[in-house]
Amino acid sequence: MWSSKLRPIALVFGLGLLGAGLSGCSLTPAYSEQTPRIELSYAQPTSRAEQIVYQDLAQRLGSVTRSDVPQVSVKVSQSVRDLARSESPGTTSAKEVVLSGLVTVLQEDGVRFNTLFSGTRTASASFNTSGQVLADRAAETEATERAAHSLAETIRLTLLSSLPRP
Repeated sequence: MWSSKLRPIALVFGLGLLGAGLSGCSLTPAYSEQTPRIELSYAQPTSRAEQIVYQDLAQRLGSVTRSDVPQVSVKVSQSVRDLARSESPGTTSAKEVVLSGLVTVLQEDGVRFNTLFSGTRTASASFNTSGQVLADRAAETEATERAAHSLAETIRLTLLSSLPRP
């Protein structure tokens, strides 16, 4: 009889201790705007797609110009393919831009370089062509930029999961 009166008090006390213990915990989601910063430097871009990837990574992960931090290099290759086969005159054609990025992260260790990460990531974006040269080029450029932003996000998440954080 006496223990049945203490049960609710013990439960409240236990929940209070659990709440106090968990109040010091925090999680940072990988998709949030407050992504942890990683000290990285970036190679020089050789194309517009690489420039977009580097800018997105620097904005979301951080960028430093010191030589003692890992350097990220992304070599982007681009291809365009038809999504459907249609030979009707005057119709639009569905196409897709595919960007493939060879990602390498190197850390200088005095005399030599250590590879911290190496891998390939791919992103794509679709667009339509109508036979008007200027409009077709603009559509392909816009799709390439969308694919580059998507590739940067994929690389960012890969680096967050692969590289040690300070």
